[in-house]
Amino acid sequence: MNYTTIYNNLIQRAVNRSLDGYKERHHIIPRCLGGNDTKENLVDLTPEEHYIAHLLLIKIYPKNNSLIHAAVMMTVKGKDQVRNNKLYGWVRRKHSLAISKKQSGNGNSQFGKYWICNVTTGEVVRTISKEVPVGWIRGKTGFTTCEVCGKNSGSKQRRFCSEHRPKSIAPKTTMSKGSPTALKLSAYCKARTKEEHPQYGLRWVNDGTTNKMIPKDQVNTFLGNGWIKGKLSRLS
Repeated sequence: MNYTTIYNNLIQRAVNRSLDGYKERHHIIPRCLGGNDTKENLVDLTPEEHYIAHLLLIKIYPKNNSLIHAAVMMTVKGKDQVRNNKLYGWVRRKHSLAISKKQSGNGNSQFGKYWICNVTTGEVVRTISKEVPVGWIRGKTGFTTCEVCGKNSGSKQRRFCSEHRPKSIAPKTTMSKGSPTALKLSAYCKARTKEEHPQYGLRWVNDGTTNKMIPKDQVNTFLGNGWIKGKLSRLS
């Protein structure tokens, strides 16, 4: 397909007409290709034609990142106008690739930089120095201090030093494989939709001493027999 011919025909048709209503000004030769703002290089297009014109330019100059970016920006919703043209997948992919190449390696403004933190003052800066200054450590946050003695905890996440670190407490019960608790937990984990949940469609009721889970459509019957909605936190 000859995209240049299609583009030229679109421009020629627009040059020889007068548009009423909303229209957009288009550079026949884009400024990124050496075009200027003279009257001879400007033409009025409808929003749809304007977008198609930029898609054709991308086809004609597939390696021009500025044209790709311009086409993408035409689909952005602005404060005073809304673009109805769809952003085609191939334009999105080309734009993503162009940005990736532009931001890779030395083109990335953060290339070779990393964060360091002053252990004493907590000051955080980004540096390109290969050596970490004395009193500084890599990362955005320094070591935390122990909440008991104030000493270095030895980690960025620990709240206590090794001397005052709380001891773990063993659970009161163990859950062996195949036990009722383990099977119940397994059912919860395997549920992918609310309908598959073991408690779907059930409601808790109690009579002051006993908790019971019943189908939703039986709630009114239980309430008529003296039960109340909800679950007791502690059984008598």
